[in-house]
Amino acid sequence: MTDIEFKKIKDKINSLKMKSAESTGKLNAIKENWERKYGFSTLEEAEKKLQELKDERNIKEERRNTLMEKLQNSFQWEKY
Repeated sequence: MTDIEFKKIKDKINSLKMKSAESTGKLNAIKENWERKYGFSTLEEAEKKLQELKDERNIKEERRNTLMEKLQNSFQWEKY
């Protein structure tokens, strides 16, 4: 291996180390942001919260549909 090849490999390793550190920093910032805004910091907790929100939305949609049906059934449409 020549000195030039060795230097290229060494430079590539250093570049990858820096990119890894940047990625780690970004990941930590995302986790801190999630914790601060939403109260969780892991993907598993985020998925659990997402499911809770979907379940809550479904319950509210069902309730809304029930109320709309009740309203439609109680309205005297033939008068209009």
